[in-house]
Amino acid sequence: PSFKVVMLANWRTYPAASSLEAGVTTIADLVESAEGIADYSPAPAVLGLNDRLPFFGVAQYNNVRFLPDETTFADESLWLLRAYAKIEVWDNAETVTPISAVRLVGHNTRAYKAPLGVTHQDQYVKFDYDNDADFVTTPSLPAANPSVWETSEPMTFEKRAADGHFVTYVPEYRNTGRTESERARLLLHYKFGEKFYADFKYYQNPAPGSAVGDAFDIRRNYWYKYGIKRNGTTIQLTADVLPYGTVKLEPSFGLD
Repeated sequence: PSFKVVMLANWRTYPAASSLEAGVTTIADLVESAEGIADYSPAPAVLGLNDRLPFFGVAQYNNVRFLPDETTFADESLWLLRAYAKIEVWDNAETVTPISAVRLVGHNTRAYKAPLGVTHQDQYVKFDYDNDADFVTTPSLPAANPSVWETSEPMTFEKRAADGHFVTYVPEYRNTGRTESERARLLLHYKFGEKFYADFKYYQNPAPGSAVGDAFDIRRNYWYKYGIKRNGTTIQLTADVLPYGTVKLEPSFGLD
């Protein structure tokens, strides 16, 4: 036979078995159920047992041959997607003034534990890193009015004791097609009340189909890494977006 295997991991709450009906219940029914939506609270820099992220994966297995009293191994891997993005900010080794705090201005308070519209592994496992095609290309948000989940209340990053990096895990957020005031931004705090913003946008080397200055969405299973170098009144920023190959962003802040 040919069949699909769907994995829902770390969901904590799951659709009741009595609500699943063979030949009727779809993957969309699972994802869009009440149990498929998570309420979000700020995550610590180091995840523990109670902070584990929800995962989702699906794989189709074609023409699998089962034999009595024999173990059957399927060649196709089942790839899992994290429900949240990871954002990491740290001081460059050559910085003259360290960051005192990092806040995210604009984030969603709820999240779909699995991406909407994904029913086959080919929709998110493409190994096309150079074209920014893995793993999902658009955030999963309420269709009618995505802003109902949003808050502009700044969220403070926790500082990781091991290396001093500021780290958090957040739901997806739509930045594209919006004004600057509606987008999510990183607010960097320094001593004496100094503040600088870092944006989720292409400062150089944009992805295919994008231009310098274009904003990009915060997407699940992405890791956004920001290295900040402070030179007196000027800030230099380098950002890597992983695991999709490296996109280096180097905007200038302050007085040039």
